[in-house]
Amino acid sequence: MSFSEDIKKRLCGIENDCPFCPASELAGIMEFAGRRAGGEIRVVTENTGTAQRLRLLIKGVFGFDISCRFNENKNSHTFVVSNENMTENIISALYLFTGAEKEKNEEVSPFDCCKGAYIRGAFLGGGSVSDPKKRYHLEFDTKNKSAAEYLCRVLALDDIPVKVTVRKNHYITYTKSSEVIADILGRIHAYTAVMDFYNISAEKEIRNDINRRVNCETANMDKTARASVKHIEAIERIRDTIGLETLTETLWETARARMEYPEESLAELAVRLGVGKSGVNHRLAKLMEMAEDLK
Repeated sequence: MSFSEDIKKRLCGIENDCPFCPASELAGIMEFAGRRAGGEIRVVTENTGTAQRLRLLIKGVFGFDISCRFNENKNSHTFVVSNENMTENIISALYLFTGAEKEKNEEVSPFDCCKGAYIRGAFLGGGSVSDPKKRYHLEFDTKNKSAAEYLCRVLALDDIPVKVTVRKNHYITYTKSSEVIADILGRIHAYTAVMDFYNISAEKEIRNDINRRVNCETANMDKTARASVKHIEAIERIRDTIGLETLTETLWETARARMEYPEESLAELAVRLGVGKSGVNHRLAKLMEMAEDLK
């Protein structure tokens, strides 16, 4: 079971907060999983839990059962409301497939909990969220532009920023922010998913921090090794030409330490020689300058 499927399964088992929430959730499901075609409403979902939830919500809000057909090839459930009067009643009651902003705000989601129910329905109908172990991405997919716009307005009321893009004639409301994803999951009462999300995100952050530190240390080690090779080449040139005995005492001590401890950093050599790091750096630079003059 995918991360999204597990969330939807849990959401289908929760109770709505007030008597108006079922209609709001039903509106979300139907706008993000359905479409109006002539005198009928057709809702298609691949999620069995969402299909069962939709049937219960229709029964609870309108008092009638809705026919369903399962397509084994596409592994999808298709609900069809073909009675024209019934179709108009549903559209009118839920303000479906319309951009009537004022009426939708007041009637479909009259209370704060109802707005959360609408978002939950939208997720059940057309939402998906990637496994946070792989990447951060949550989206709501619908063919209904007004539904995508309304969802954005509802989320904005909670200062939850999302973006909308068009993909193959579908309107995709999405976010790639881990914090925004957690806020949306919390808004639809997917609290277990929020905890899982935070735990996985924390583990990823710790792992990424460790990787950054390891990479940084590796880079420093590579830098130290490359510098050490250049130092030793310079010292060997001096040794093979004019001899190390011609060096001053401080330069000779530095050259001997560098040859004897090639893996040590400047800071470590400084401690060994009892001088500052800048002092060691100055001495080694002097040795390299001498070697350059001997070419």
